[in-house]
Amino acid sequence: MEYDYDKIKSMKKINGTLIATFLLGLAVGAGTLFVFYRPAENKIDDIIVAPLEVRGERVNEDTFRYENEEYAFSLEYPNTLTVYEFNEGQESITIVFENRGKEEGFQIFVTPYGEDTISNERIAKDIPSGVMENPIEILLGKEKNIRALHFSSYAPIIGTSTEVWFLGNDYLYEVTTYSAYDTEIGKILSTLDFIK
Repeated sequence: MEYDYDKIKSMKKINGTLIATFLLGLAVGAGTLFVFYRPAENKIDDIIVAPLEVRGERVNEDTFRYENEEYAFSLEYPNTLTVYEFNEGQESITIVFENRGKEEGFQIFVTPYGEDTISNERIAKDIPSGVMENPIEILLGKEKNIRALHFSSYAPIIGTSTEVWFLGNDYLYEVTTYSAYDTEIGKILSTLDFIK
């Protein structure tokens, strides 16, 4: 059997060129990923939003007070929770109170709202799962004078959830928490106060 050594040299040259091109492409791709990928930030509508950690004022050994002057409310929460604010744009914010690694915590989404009641259309818009079970009206706050809608739902990340929605100061406040945290959220929202 005879080998064509010129053909083999030519094939080695082509394979070497292909390998070099592949490695160059891999290096360029890795460099692009390194330069443009920012895992600690959320990118929403071409605006980079980094969470802002907030520490409230200490009320006592076990409790802090969160106050947000822009969205005109305050509440007290357990010292086991860490608070993060996420600017959602369009004058909206999400405030997350969480104990990482445990099913303890809640979030409050606040957005401008010019109506006097919470419409079914708004609920359908803000609850993609469409699940709204056992709705009841409750009273919240230090004075028990804030009317709210309490119901069970389904949130993609946490599963079965408790929702508490209320209006105030031309904003809609949507509280979402784990269903197992329902009793605790009741205690926390009993400290709710509008500050305007």
